[in-house]
Amino acid sequence: MPVVNLLLKNRFLVLLGTALLIAAGIVAWRRLPIDAFPDVTNTQVMILSRRLASRRSTSSNA
Repeated sequence: MPVVNLLLKNRFLVLLGTALLIAAGIVAWRRLPIDAFPDVTNTQVMILSRRLASRRSTSSNA
């Protein structure tokens, strides 16, 4: 409990730290880029793969 006692004795430092965190949050929020027209297109992914050659035919022409 030494940390709790330290914080209770130094209330000004706690308030100062809180104010700094709030100020940093406001600055980060203001710098956050926001798109006026968001990209609503479908996401497309192309997957390229290789397969091992097999001796059997995979077709079902029996």
